[in-house]
Amino acid sequence: MKHLVEVEKGQEGSDGRPSVGPAYRSVFAKDGFPRPIPGLNCCWDVFRMSVERNPKNRMLGRREFVDGKARKYVWLTYQEVYDIVMKVGASILHCGVKQGGRCGIYGANCPEWVISMEACNAHGIYCVPLYDTLGAGAIEFIICHAEIQITFVEEKKIMEGENQQLDLPVQKKTDICTIMYTSGTTGDPKGVMISNESIITLIAGVDWLLHCVKQQLHDSDVYLSYLPLAHSFDRVIEELFIFHGASIGFWHGDVKLLVEDIEVLKPTVFCAVPRVLDRIYSGLTETCAGTFVSLPNDFAMVGTVGPPVPNVDVRLESVPEMGYDALSSMPRGEICIRGKTLFSGYYKREDLTNEVMVDGWFYTGDIGEWQPDGSLKIIDRKKNIFKLSQGEYIAAENLENIYGLVPDIDFIWIYGNSFESFLVAIVNPNKQSLENWAGENGISEDFTALCENPKAKEYILGELTKIANAKKLKGFEFVKAVHLDPVPFDMGRDLLTPTYKKKRPQLLKYYQHYVYRYTVVLYEAICKVHLADLTSSKPIVQFSPSTLRVPLNSVVSGHCHIQIQGISKENQREYVKVFAKLRENDDSESNGRKTFEDMLDAVPHKSECDLRSEKSSLGSTESSSHVEEVSNYLFVPRQELSQYLFDPEVYLHKLRAVNLHVLASEQWNASHLKTCHRTYLASATNLIHYLALHCLDVDQLTEDLGSVGLLNLKYANTNVLASITASIQLLENLKPDSSYKRTWPMDMRNYLTLQEGEKVTDLGISAMRKRASMHAAALFGHLQEKKNAHIMVTVGREAITNEMLLGDLLKAGANIIRINCAHDDPSVWSEIIRLAKHSSQMLEKPCRILMDLAGPKLRTGSLKTGPDVVKIAPKRTAQGNVISPAQVWLSRTGCSHPPHLSLDATLFVDGDRFFKELDVGDVLKFIDVRGKWRSLTISKKISVFSGCGYVAESLKTAYLESGTKLCIQRKRGKVSIGEVVNVPAIQHFIRLRVGDLLTITRDPRLSLEEIDDTAYGAPRITCDSGRLFDSVKPGDPIAFDDGKIWGVVKGTSINEIVVSITQASPQGSKLGAEKSINIPKSDMHFEGLTSKDLVDLDFIANNADMVGISFIRNVRDMVIVLQEVEKRNLQGLGIVMKIETCGAFENLPLLLLQAMQSPNPLGVMIARGDLAVECGWDQMASIQEQILSICSAAHVPVIWATQVLESLTKSGIPARSEITDVASGMR
Repeated sequence: MKHLVEVEKGQEGSDGRPSVGPAYRSVFAKDGFPRPIPGLNCCWDVFRMSVERNPKNRMLGRREFVDGKARKYVWLTYQEVYDIVMKVGASILHCGVKQGGRCGIYGANCPEWVISMEACNAHGIYCVPLYDTLGAGAIEFIICHAEIQITFVEEKKIMEGENQQLDLPVQKKTDICTIMYTSGTTGDPKGVMISNESIITLIAGVDWLLHCVKQQLHDSDVYLSYLPLAHSFDRVIEELFIFHGASIGFWHGDVKLLVEDIEVLKPTVFCAVPRVLDRIYSGLTETCAGTFVSLPNDFAMVGTVGPPVPNVDVRLESVPEMGYDALSSMPRGEICIRGKTLFSGYYKREDLTNEVMVDGWFYTGDIGEWQPDGSLKIIDRKKNIFKLSQGEYIAAENLENIYGLVPDIDFIWIYGNSFESFLVAIVNPNKQSLENWAGENGISEDFTALCENPKAKEYILGELTKIANAKKLKGFEFVKAVHLDPVPFDMGRDLLTPTYKKKRPQLLKYYQHYVYRYTVVLYEAICKVHLADLTSSKPIVQFSPSTLRVPLNSVVSGHCHIQIQGISKENQREYVKVFAKLRENDDSESNGRKTFEDMLDAVPHKSECDLRSEKSSLGSTESSSHVEEVSNYLFVPRQELSQYLFDPEVYLHKLRAVNLHVLASEQWNASHLKTCHRTYLASATNLIHYLALHCLDVDQLTEDLGSVGLLNLKYANTNVLASITASIQLLENLKPDSSYKRTWPMDMRNYLTLQEGEKVTDLGISAMRKRASMHAAALFGHLQEKKNAHIMVTVGREAITNEMLLGDLLKAGANIIRINCAHDDPSVWSEIIRLAKHSSQMLEKPCRILMDLAGPKLRTGSLKTGPDVVKIAPKRTAQGNVISPAQVWLSRTGCSHPPHLSLDATLFVDGDRFFKELDVGDVLKFIDVRGKWRSLTISKKISVFSGCGYVAESLKTAYLESGTKLCIQRKRGKVSIGEVVNVPAIQHFIRLRVGDLLTITRDPRLSLEEIDDTAYGAPRITCDSGRLFDSVKPGDPIAFDDGKIWGVVKGTSINEIVVSITQASPQGSKLGAEKSINIPKSDMHFEGLTSKDLVDLDFIANNADMVGISFIRNVRDMVIVLQEVEKRNLQGLGIVMKIETCGAFENLPLLLLQAMQSPNPLGVMIARGDLAVECGWDQMASIQEQILSICSAAHVPVIWATQVLESLTKSGIPARSEITDVASGMR
């Protein structure tokens, strides 16, 4: 091979590894790789040195627009660009981005793009290009994944750095220069880290190559920039031109007018990718940046990417499963590359880096074939391989290259999957060729109509079949059906990457409608029933040309035409031939529905005599042609036709289409499944199946199936695919074919094959149900005593003051204790956890601890507390007469009363002598805070867990405070012994009524006087969140205290918000400190975890079994949570997502799929209080049902929370609605 030299011998395969071919390098590097260019250590040096050599050369140009039309190019010189770059660089540093930071560039090719890139290069900042065609989802992923600190979108900030002079950092060759994200042909984009050394080594190599072929670049050269700068190909080419001081002109953004840009600019060098060359009808050869380059004027290299550049070694590795052998006489295999131009790895994805980098070799995934002259031809793509239902491997790109040789088509995409035995294709036909064919065949239609013409589709399919025969393709590689799209595949519909590669998952998603339509047709073609008593030698007799229309569900997308024909037999038994075809464009829609019996009755039947006369008039030739036609159709006895159409076959077609749609959803969501932890792989797959099913309108099909006692599609949540497959099997068993092997789906098993390998996962009904219970047990623990639900109770400081409370809760059946970190502090939490674990051990009842992070919840600020006073008052009649005395609990500090006692107040008293002398019947005298003498009579002495206490009674109202002296009154006199301690302070509040105005202020803590001071014009409350004041606007609804109070924003300022109260209780609603604030219509953005959450998470890591994530909204929040959990190595910590916002509800499937990347036990809490406020009470019934349904599909346990049995807790008697509520929660 004249263009290559061998540097390593090939090796036969061993130890399960495939064979590898010899390693080659360019003949121009036979004496070693090109030497580094002196003084060139980083990408900044490329630009800096060129400015020093060529300050007045034209560098960057764009076409000016006059009256909306593109005119000539206007230019910036190298020195002018340098001056702007220094100002921009100073602005970046002024924004806080330092060396090693990450800066995004979001937009199409333009001079500002290069200026921004060079500003990053100057200061050692990682440049992260953002494709302007990727769409918001991928852009958000890249910004979050790369942790971009600043992004260039506009130029208005450039001049801020005009007068700043900053020292530039010293950079090394090994420093990262840019992180370029792949365009996402499949899955999420991957960040490719490219070092300074990679780029400058490639510059040196290409420069040496051009020198060897006498095509050296000069400063007079001109380059047209139109390929995305966000891709390495154009980036490296422009760096090379900058190094030589050459000129770069930018296109004005329309590929259709690219030729016009070329005419105006007159570039001396034009780089392209194959798709672009197709667009301008040129026959130039392909090139591939950094690896291979076609040599000038060597036409033998047409159709190849040429030999390697002089910087790399290249070898092929065999791919046995595809039949490619790197050691054969025609070496074929996966292309592997080695050299300093390679990237440094995938950003934050060491696992992916290790997959593609083995012993210094980069495995590209492309399949190449060495040509005799040493150039390389790309013939296939390893990852674009799939299997058909019989196990045949299909190399999609290889077939597309072959079918692409048909001159009548411009572009083709081929689809198949492991559940079908055939291929279908979407074709962009060549407009001129198709119109010429139409003219020759007397068809006068425009191009769009021609693409819908069945004859045109038949013609194109015939041409594809011809080339398949000519290239001797195998039978399973033949395309069986085509759809013609007059609109070329493009980036606007997200069907191509910016480098014009096909995005296969997106193509499938976009064209799924047509894929399913042709699949239904092909099902009909291959579905034949062979009846034992069918006499094929008898001629077919036409009953009627009438066409019967059977409306199908929208999943099939069209009408099925049933045409009735009959066949005469010696035994006088009539048969009906039934075949289906899709509704053509000229068919009218059918209005309403008629039963099949009604339609059959409308068909005129012929008498037996008519049949015999027609039989005698048919010749043998005609008879034989009919016999051949018979074999292509489905035959059914007439008396069985009604049952056949009603019960099995019609439903089978629909269910198969649904099944195909569900299976295809795996491919659309392959990126989620690839990153899913093995613990949740089956569950994530079922969730995707569920979502795919519920995006279809299957109401009518569900009703039809239910009418015959089969599957209800709406409730096939836990095991979607297996349930659909079981129903298909049952319908198959109902078909009137005695020869069919009948099976009964006791445990239908299906299998999932991921793209990266065949990871077989059991998706059977029983296996999926086990997964649901397994995930619940992993989070909550195993159920005890044959219970079918866990019980969670939220506790706070009261659990410390009443030591028996936690034990009584566990006895009553609670097995999860919840602590809300929005209240109390770690000292209280620690004591609660200690008491819970102690009670659990003593009672031998399991108990797990869930701690909710406070999250970024808006709350009212603190109010100054009132005096430490407690009021004791007896119950009185309306006239003021005492009905029963007030009952008070007296005990030492920490000794709480039994929960069964209903008391009016609790007093903790300090004094050992006091309790030694105290007895039943004693009278305690004291002076209350008003100076009035009052008394308490001891009525009971009760022993409790931590000692004993007393119940005292009073017939008069009294007010006590900390420090009040209690004296025992006996016949011998009064003795001052006990002192009241730890009386809680009174919590103040604002009482609000409808029509009142409330002012929310940033001011610090308000005093009691300021709350009701009319000088302020309205009651005032504080909120310490600046986001509230920055986000609301007049007219926004606002809710307080979990929706107990509603208002509307009347006005805002920097420090105040004025709210008009629109909903409150008739007597006025109380609004106190630390109450929730909700703004459901605001687009306020919160951080995933607050600084308090991170501190609390450290406590939770050492003390709790589960953590509740409050106010989670989107995938980014979930990513932050998982990062913090992983950072603390908390693989066993359960993660509970609290769904309490509309954003969380709408993003729930994505949140679950993101959380399933972690092995941690996972759960969901329906926080109905905040959720109802955020989404509306009228939506709650539907929302909670949908959450339950989605979580059921994901096999994720759900916590049914907020006000469960609240009436029972407060009054001892549950409300009737609470009983139903609990029953729903126990599901």
